Amino acid sequence: IDFSRGSAVTITVPASLPTGFNCMIVQSGSGQVSLTASSTTLNGKNGTRTSGQYAIMTLVHLGSNVFVVSGDTSSPS
Repeated sequence: IDFSRGSAVTITVPASLPTGFNCMIVQSGSGQVSLTASSTTLNGKNGTRTSGQYAIMTLVHLGSNVFVVSGDTSSPS
């Protein structure tokens, strides 16, 4: 999913996604992309938002509504 907006974007990760679901999120614009949980658990070593323009973040559903977030990520400041 490519986000080319100039303003920040928040994606809500729902519990309805199937186990094994995965997607790549690209911040091609200047607006940072953040993930937020909705009855899910998001686990990201460095955070759950893109680190800046041209960052790539991956979201993978491991099962039981537990997700792993990886890539060019950062934590909220």
